[in-house]
Amino acid sequence: MSYFRYIVAVLAILTTQSSYAYILEYAPALEQAQWSSASSKLRCKISQSIPGYGYAQFIRYAGKPLNLLIYSEEKPVRSGKAWLRSSPEAWKHNTAARELGVVKYSTRQPIFSIKRQLAQRTLFELEQGMSPYLYFKDWGVQGNEVRVAMSSIKFQPALEKFRACTAELIQYDYKTASNMKVFFPGGGVALTQAAIDRLDAVADYLLHDSEINLAYIEGHSDSAGEQGKNFELSKLRAEAAYSYLLRKGVPENKLKLRYYGQRRPVASNKTAAGRAKNRRVALRLVK
Repeated sequence: MSYFRYIVAVLAILTTQSSYAYILEYAPALEQAQWSSASSKLRCKISQSIPGYGYAQFIRYAGKPLNLLIYSEEKPVRSGKAWLRSSPEAWKHNTAARELGVVKYSTRQPIFSIKRQLAQRTLFELEQGMSPYLYFKDWGVQGNEVRVAMSSIKFQPALEKFRACTAELIQYDYKTASNMKVFFPGGGVALTQAAIDRLDAVADYLLHDSEINLAYIEGHSDSAGEQGKNFELSKLRAEAAYSYLLRKGVPENKLKLRYYGQRRPVASNKTAAGRAKNRRVALRLVK
């Protein structure tokens, strides 16, 4: 067989009848254990096929924490829970097995979605030459149990690529980048350093996410002063952000200017804090 799938028969006595329960194990074979990697400025991932079952994937998106996703070739008929454990590989026979935590599985792909600290812990276990696995009741046959394992064989080279990729991820995810705001001092139209830093991050996102069709650049003002002057201020602020993004290499056909003067406040103009929030350029990215 091209993978380890062995069935251990365990005799169980149920009242006056005898029946057999099985542990179904899915894990990559020693000679076929591989980790593949894929890198971009928006997403880093490393994956391992689990023959007969599906595959495991560590993935991190820009601006997001690490996730471990397990996909199955067959979806369960009901949700449930599993135990995440870690056992030593054959060459670490003096190392004790470890309990990592309890996770839930769902009826939709990915079957398992393991987040943050527990995903990071699982990554660490593989780095240490351990074999993390999920242990749960078989949703197909009552009484059977399932063990789905990952192998640490050839993990280190993929991990090095993964860490190099995560170090280069851009700062924001889509949700954050598509609702970015930069602010201006009273009566001002020049970009502050804080505004430049945010525009740099948005430009980076626009240059690497090919799914973005358009970025709206919307200028606003507070209500202090004359309405006509405020309209002109909102226009100049939007144009300042627009020109900066062009200089950063964002294509002109992806940018669209709008300006509203004082007509669309997001806070009360009766306070200094509210007026500061209204003196803004809002960037909205559309896929």
